[in-house]
Amino acid sequence: LEYQTAAKLFGVGALYGIVANTDGGFMGYTGFYSDIAWSHWVLTPALAMGGYHQGRGKYLDGTFQFRLELSLDYQFANKSRFGLKIAHISNAYTKQEDPGEDEIMLNYSMPLSFGKNT
Repeated sequence: LEYQTAAKLFGVGALYGIVANTDGGFMGYTGFYSDIAWSHWVLTPALAMGGYHQGRGKYLDGTFQFRLELSLDYQFANKSRFGLKIAHISNAYTKQEDPGEDEIMLNYSMPLSFGKNT
């Protein structure tokens, strides 16, 4: 689950998210993203950092982790998007070991509307 703010400064917005696995592991994170759009396609790189809880999941040698994401989505007329996202979680060798973790996901996103449309 990820929330990307609509407000951007110089094309860069903030994001907040949480990912979990079936082994009780999860990561909460915050960071930055940017959208690179052409026609109906949107490429979105993201960089975040956060806390990881291993549960019975993969050992990543530490709580503090970085998260890199890259998604390629098709944007529909209503501004919703569907595509593919790859992500990597790593401690960037801030600890002795850096086993890392990779993900590939189908991605669906939709704009949130707060307030009245005029």
